[in-house]
Amino acid sequence: MKHSRHDTMRPWVAAVVRLLLGVVLALNAALRSARGLVRSARGLGETVRGRPPPPPRVLGVVVAGQRKSLGEDELRATARVINWAVANGLTLLTLYSPHDLFDVMSIEREIRRMGADDDVTVWSGWRAPGAWIEGALGCQAQQAHQTRQAHRRQPLGVALLSPADAEGPLTMLQGAPASNSASGEGSSLLTSLQRALRAPEELRRAMGCVGGRVAQLDPDIIMIFGGVSSLFGYPSWLTRSSEIYSMGDLASVGTDALSESLDRYMMTKKRGGR
Repeated sequence: MKHSRHDTMRPWVAAVVRLLLGVVLALNAALRSARGLVRSARGLGETVRGRPPPPPRVLGVVVAGQRKSLGEDELRATARVINWAVANGLTLLTLYSPHDLFDVMSIEREIRRMGADDDVTVWSGWRAPGAWIEGALGCQAQQAHQTRQAHRRQPLGVALLSPADAEGPLTMLQGAPASNSASGEGSSLLTSLQRALRAPEELRRAMGCVGGRVAQLDPDIIMIFGGVSSLFGYPSWLTRSSEIYSMGDLASVGTDALSESLDRYMMTKKRGGR
């Protein structure tokens, strides 16, 4: 029996078609897998990147080291930091030293030399003057709707904090009686977890009761001067969400270095614990 050329080619054509079909299906599966990886990477990137922070309102300053007193250069540098905070629209500056180096009169004298005394209120400890609290709170709504460059200058409060101030609210809170809600909740695992989740906000409220309004305001940025990356007893409950930058020697700090830290802060991404 004779076979035509077409009959001879049919098995080869079928094999080629099956091969091409397999390649097409494999490429299609690979493409779908690649698209899934891209979507996953985009979702992961959005989670990791987070959101840019709003302009900072509260600045913490730690002056570290073993010195027992401040020289004139360091006092002038402290006034430069305060003046820079005023120019950038911050509301509060908590100035802390582990050796209680600062006093109100010295700081006010240096601020007057720089001509910024009308925009600054200085006090010692947690209890801020009522006029500053009213002015600062009155500006919060405006700051929420305007950028740092556009809104009007905020009244800057400068709280001078010592190690006794850092420990005082904790000591007072430790001696305070437990709240009725906490004492009547029982000790089940679920209750313990719920209390743990509420703890940061409850701690904030409790600190406000014993320390005042200033003890509730977490710094957006904490700058450490002195060449040592340590908080040296700065109030621990205020550091949970702060960006902490080591700034080197206080006497030599300039506005460029301060502004670089601000730019660095504005480039960070807040993830909210994610």
